[in-house]
Amino acid sequence: MEVLKNTLLVLHVTAGFSSLFTGSLAMILEKGTAKHKRIGQWYFWSMTAVFVSAILLAIIGKLIFLFLVGVFSYYLVLSGKQAYKFMRREKQNFWDKALHWVSFAFNLGLIAFGFYLLARNNSFSFATICFVFGGVGLAGSIQNILTLRKEKVTYKVWLKKHIGGMIGGYIATFTAFCVTALAFLPNLVTWLGPTLLFVPVIVYWQRKVDGKRKAKRVAAD
Repeated sequence: MEVLKNTLLVLHVTAGFSSLFTGSLAMILEKGTAKHKRIGQWYFWSMTAVFVSAILLAIIGKLIFLFLVGVFSYYLVLSGKQAYKFMRREKQNFWDKALHWVSFAFNLGLIAFGFYLLARNNSFSFATICFVFGGVGLAGSIQNILTLRKEKVTYKVWLKKHIGGMIGGYIATFTAFCVTALAFLPNLVTWLGPTLLFVPVIVYWQRKVDGKRKAKRVAAD
């Protein structure tokens, strides 16, 4: 069992650094280029390895927060990948909808776990983290469920969801790195700091998408 645990840990750390590296490149590179798409694929598969190894390590070591972060981050990446699929006008299937309903249930559970921690007086900071991540995840799941119910969704909407999902997954992975490597800092700083740092990056790229669309309309007029 110890050999398996160490092997998974090496895989998890290696995939984690790979996802941070490729994710950083994908954020910097111009969106839509062949290089961005190629790096994006590397990022997706690195995050897949992070997710699988995190879940197995969490089960073996009974590490509930590793499990929570693993599920939370991979949902964001999958939702970003799904948005890219719809950017190419591919049709919905059962699994597209199931993804968001599973996330909805998971985030309800995460919020409930936060209340459990408060009731047990275990940790106010970890309970706060559960409320923040659970609330953000719940809002995102509901928004995605409602979007999939619409008859027509524009390319711009899916592109912005792609950006939000992929960078959101990066934020969650970077958070895990900070929690591990910067353990001397307060919990709220390591858990919520990366979100405050990188959410403006999501806003920047999404506004850039809006700007390009506006420019095209002006040119057409």
